[in-house]
Amino acid sequence: MKKIMALCIFLITAAVLLHAQAQVPGFSNTVHASFGQYASQKDSKVQFFGFTDYFTGNITVGKLTFAGDITWRFLPSSSGVQTEFLDRNVNVVIMPVKGLDIGLGTNLNWTVGPGPSSGPIWSAYNRPYYGGINLMNSTSSVSALPNYPKKGFEVINHYAQQAFAIRYRYENIFEAGFSLPVLTPGKNFNAGLGIKGNIKDIVSIGFAYNGPFNTGKNYLYLGVSTTALKGFTIGAYWNMLTDSSQNAKDGAQTIGALIDFEMKGFRIKPEGAVTFHSDSDWAPSGYAGVNAYMSFTKEIRGGINASFGIGSDRIKNDPDNKEKAGARLDVNPYIVWNINKTHVLSAGAHLTPVWWRDGYSTFGWEIPIAWEIKF
Repeated sequence: MKKIMALCIFLITAAVLLHAQAQVPGFSNTVHASFGQYASQKDSKVQFFGFTDYFTGNITVGKLTFAGDITWRFLPSSSGVQTEFLDRNVNVVIMPVKGLDIGLGTNLNWTVGPGPSSGPIWSAYNRPYYGGINLMNSTSSVSALPNYPKKGFEVINHYAQQAFAIRYRYENIFEAGFSLPVLTPGKNFNAGLGIKGNIKDIVSIGFAYNGPFNTGKNYLYLGVSTTALKGFTIGAYWNMLTDSSQNAKDGAQTIGALIDFEMKGFRIKPEGAVTFHSDSDWAPSGYAGVNAYMSFTKEIRGGINASFGIGSDRIKNDPDNKEKAGARLDVNPYIVWNINKTHVLSAGAHLTPVWWRDGYSTFGWEIPIAWEIKF
């Protein structure tokens, strides 16, 4: 009984993925199921990928906000059913005075500007931008998939994720924050700094630093967005990873941009980025993607997410070099039906041709469906 009560308390205080403070207060539970073929295997067979259950919640008690999520999956196995936990996040934020936030969490997601997009996790269209910059969220690495794209680097447009952090926001004009990421044995000291300013709700400029302030991986980010054109949001960013030492050439600079346009139920968001590597033996890598949807009725929306990511080609003059730039295309058509204020049903397809670095290609596909309950 105590274990059941402890689990219930954990579920209540653990809720919401990525945008914890931005989510509408309340709880939701999504059941996701899919079948298809893996894109990572040459001769993969059609198979059932199992069920995934995703629970989120966001509650405020006085000046305290508790938010988080928990995800687990049920997979068929030779011995019956295998259960595995995929992820869990807990964020706690206290607001002692107006404008001041003190947070401790695993996924605070305090951002200062635009970055690569990703779609809703554990929806029926749960992997829209795998081919480009991101795998799970806006901080994932450029072409980060194994073996084929290679030479990918993170775009860090935040200053607080898994961390203890403090920030101050004055109206909608200015924001400044500092964080101490959670340290594990063997890791050096790291910190995050963020500054963001808004000019008349038309232009937003943000800067972030994440790193150890000395030799190691230091990330610098500068981003700007504007809504000066009616109906359009235009954003651009520059992200730099410094070389980890004087002799190393493992740094990179990424430049990206996006446009977001919405009118009368129709929305289209093209975006892209290019990464230039400090190691001149590697050519640039990059991606291009688009997110578009249309509302057919008040309850039904259909759309498509698509992206193409290409990795770095090793251009060093080496006659024995047979490595080529791998690439991946992702195409995700989907439909969402808001049955009522409580229930949402979504379904789609995920088509994934992959061109691997060693010369062969594969084709993966998935048919997912998801049912979300809000309460």
